[in-house]
Amino acid sequence: MNQSMKWGVVLASVTSLGIIVGLQFIQNNDTPDSLTNLLQAREQQREVGSSTSPISTPYTVSSNDVLGYDSKLGPLPDSLEGTIMANALVVDEEGNLRISSDIRRVFDYFLSTSNEESLEIIFARINEYLEYHLQHPALNQAKDILAGYINLKKALYDFQIERSELMKQNLDDGQFTGNKLLLLEEQLIARNELRAKFLSQDVYEAFYEDEQIFDQYTLDRMKVTSNQSLTENEKQELLIQLDNDAPEELVQARQETQISDTLKNRTAQLREQGADATEIRALRTEMFGEEAAVRFDELDKKRAEWKLRLNQYMTKRSEILSSEGISIEDRQSQIDDLRANEFDGRESIRVKVFERQTDA
Repeated sequence: MNQSMKWGVVLASVTSLGIIVGLQFIQNNDTPDSLTNLLQAREQQREVGSSTSPISTPYTVSSNDVLGYDSKLGPLPDSLEGTIMANALVVDEEGNLRISSDIRRVFDYFLSTSNEESLEIIFARINEYLEYHLQHPALNQAKDILAGYINLKKALYDFQIERSELMKQNLDDGQFTGNKLLLLEEQLIARNELRAKFLSQDVYEAFYEDEQIFDQYTLDRMKVTSNQSLTENEKQELLIQLDNDAPEELVQARQETQISDTLKNRTAQLREQGADATEIRALRTEMFGEEAAVRFDELDKKRAEWKLRLNQYMTKRSEILSSEGISIEDRQSQIDDLRANEFDGRESIRVKVFERQTDA
């Protein structure tokens, strides 16, 4: 992954801090999705207990197709269908594990299924992956890192719960106005301290250095733009200095995202005002040029076609689900056949997600 793509991913995800997500967290008293999923998995594990058996899993995703080996834990959760998790772990000449963000990527890959499997099974899958690809001493090193990473996840969840109570109290007491950035900065510092507590320095840096650079850059920009004691010229000078000090690829990724957000907002405004396709295309051409406007037109067409296909499928699916005199198993079989006929493998993944959201 090149530097520009790397920062684009970091900028798009903003998964760890909550500087931007944190504002919603403060207002909605929610916890980050990854930590919520972790709690749900912990609750599921307590409910299922030691009786959980991979033999009874309803999944059909081939572990060999995805992981490159036959898992003793059975097929993989449906959400991993169409993905490939090749060996992402590297050892040096002496057999020691090379520390990189790929290790975290492996852990998060399996942890992403926490709404579908218990933590007991997820940990078993991660250990199986590590044991398949690594030998000692790298294997022990990877397992030690996993233990610290899981303890970090749990500590972060507990911290967010405690933090949410404090923020809610401040809101109720009317003491929160003007202190949002201060609380967010305290949250960032506390989060970083937890990472340093549960991870070694080299693992800490490999896993989170890019995110923390982004977090601090974003927070610093928010401090400047919200500072009422500064004139607009002073703000612009400080923002320019922040951009000069930040990695060039990060600044470029932020600017591109900012432009895209502007286009999205202006497009939505035009549509609310009754603008037609010609006016929207003129806006896109003005902001990005003729070539990009053509690509937007093609994307709009593909989205419309996809939406039509999906709606038609969901209508047929609803008819099958409401059919009388057919067993649940037969209904599901008909739906599976319908989905397979209407969509290819990669499209089916998106369809299943939409089905789960609709059913929920």
